[in-house]
Amino acid sequence: MKKIILLLSVLLFLTGCPSSRAPSGPGRGVSPGAPGEAPPTAEESYQRGVEHFNSRNLTAAIRFLDLAVQQDPNYVKAYQKLGEIYVLQGKYEQAEQNYLKAVALDSASISSLLNLGAIQARQGKYQEALNTYQRALDIDPQNPVVLDRLASLQSVISDVHFQKGLELKQRGELDAALEEFQAAKNSSPRQLGPLIEIGYIFLEKKDPEEADKYFQQALAYQADFIPALLGAGEAQLAQGDPEKARNYFEKVLSIEPENAQALGLMEKLQGAKPPGAESVPKEYPKEYLDIAARQAVTRGELAVLIVVGLDLEEKVSTLPELASMHQVQLISDITHHWAKSYIVKATSYGLMDVFPDHTFQPDEEITRGELASTINRIFTVFSKPLTLDPVQASSVAFQDVPPENIYYRPVIAAYLAGIMDKASDSEFGLDKPVSGSEAMEVLTKVKELVQ
Repeated sequence: MKKIILLLSVLLFLTGCPSSRAPSGPGRGVSPGAPGEAPPTAEESYQRGVEHFNSRNLTAAIRFLDLAVQQDPNYVKAYQKLGEIYVLQGKYEQAEQNYLKAVALDSASISSLLNLGAIQARQGKYQEALNTYQRALDIDPQNPVVLDRLASLQSVISDVHFQKGLELKQRGELDAALEEFQAAKNSSPRQLGPLIEIGYIFLEKKDPEEADKYFQQALAYQADFIPALLGAGEAQLAQGDPEKARNYFEKVLSIEPENAQALGLMEKLQGAKPPGAESVPKEYPKEYLDIAARQAVTRGELAVLIVVGLDLEEKVSTLPELASMHQVQLISDITHHWAKSYIVKATSYGLMDVFPDHTFQPDEEITRGELASTINRIFTVFSKPLTLDPVQASSVAFQDVPPENIYYRPVIAAYLAGIMDKASDSEFGLDKPVSGSEAMEVLTKVKELVQ
């Protein structure tokens, strides 16, 4: 009897003790696989990772998502979410590796392919990104997102090659530039810029027939594209067919009656200006009359002063070597600028530069250093380059123009020639703006010396 009573007492004691088992459900500990706790399933780990991701606890999110793929190495969604997190953290290599795993497990997933292509493009792995987007396109040829991504990437690749080509062309490396422009064209065949640049390189190489092929390709995409019409006209002119050339130039003038390039080429073609057509207006615009009072002259205003002050129209007709230097430049930011015809004229004859991105930046103020450089360019174009005697140069020193400065030679040459003066006893005033009166005075001296 005593044994029975003792046994009942023990049972009552045990049933009265609180359970030591951990609570289940959302309130359980945050660490995966805590002691005494049953390990979560891959789906549970994934959901916990998503919860932490949504609350922006990325470290905890990665821990749970890593656990999910350990528990189920084929868990595509977990790899995708890990890739997304690593992108947010700027860890692109790790993001790419997770997207690659997602694609390997589900090669038909458009979203995984799009994510993979995007991260490859962001790392500059353009060819790999192209291949990835092409895989997505093979799965769904009409998918608008894939088509848009592919077109955007092709445009980016084309721009990279195009800009490199412009830099090489600026340095005179025409063969290398041609390769880059060809690569730009191949990446995005409907981009017109590379076609025009290729055409003009072949014109420089004295191969107008090959040049014309590229101008015609551009016209096939856009029949009224003025740079292509001008290039095609120049190609015909170089091939000895002035009538075909005239047709192209007249078409340009029918689109844009005051197009200075076309007017200049017509002048070159005919040996005289077409009736009523002037490359530069005889009656100068009001803005020209205001330049003299300017405290700071812009690049556009300087172009006007050069064309007008040097009587460029007259010199072109009397200097065959100057006319032979004429080359139309593609400029994107002067379409509606009041000084457009002057800018076109100044750049066409190499008197002023067009920037590698095809802009002229007409409203940017010009500095005294830039003016000195432009002056030297003018003398070179007119076959009277300013020489720099080493002995004389050694006697001149400006604190703001050390010998390693890119403007050193043009500044010293302009100063020694008496064309420009110093700003103070010790400085040239390299970065100071140029006033309208100073620019006019300088160009008057230049005109006298290049006569």
